[in-house]
Amino acid sequence: MLGLEKTYRKRSGKFKTATSNTIFFSENDDISQRGVALLLTREWTDVVTDFKPTNDRIMVIKLNTRPCRLNAFQMWV
Repeated sequence: MLGLEKTYRKRSGKFKTATSNTIFFSENDDISQRGVALLLTREWTDVVTDFKPTNDRIMVIKLNTRPCRLNAFQMWV
């Protein structure tokens, strides 16, 4: 898992890379000024249960890991 900032993408969502990793990103709907993202490998992507893009500075991904669930935050301060 790798946190990214200054992604400059419009809107929020996810996409797969050429190497089968997935990038979840959070940005404003109209303009791309900042933005945050998390890059996850296929193994981590398989356990994602929820993705909450809050705004262009905060996002949360919930993972169904063992022995306990994990909440991953990406913030740009």
